[in-house]
Amino acid sequence: MSAGRPPEPLTTRGPAAAGPGGRARTGAGWARRAVDAAAAAAARAWSRAARPRPGVVKVPGLASSTTVVFDGFGVPHVRAANEADAFRAVGVCHALDRFFQMDMMRRALAGRLCEIVGERPLGKNPLPPLSGGTTLDADRLMRALDLVRAARRTL
Repeated sequence: MSAGRPPEPLTTRGPAAAGPGGRARTGAGWARRAVDAAAAAAARAWSRAARPRPGVVKVPGLASSTTVVFDGFGVPHVRAANEADAFRAVGVCHALDRFFQMDMMRRALAGRLCEIVGERPLGKNPLPPLSGGTTLDADRLMRALDLVRAARRTL
């Protein structure tokens, strides 16, 4: 626990609760790398340990009380009376992380990353369209590309 914070418990009670390397040949290649760079910056900016976690989550189908404690690095530690409850609790933890990932990617592609993480540098090796750039530059690029409208037109 070198992060200096006490673990955040996620407790449950009873059966009803649980709480390319090379240059791209097409014009779309650099855009993909730019999106990847923006998403990586978002992940660095809001690390796993800093994400908010719910205090109690109700999960149907548990046979007994199950507890999940997140350590200083955001890694979940599950305590359950039986294997089935432990697997279900790990599934809830995976769902929480996956929701975060999908939300950040949606925001990055819409050019709304700064709303969550603020203006931050993109890292040591930004890609050519964003050389020396910040998350604000990535947002401007994504809004210029207007990928959200392009995706809606394909539906």
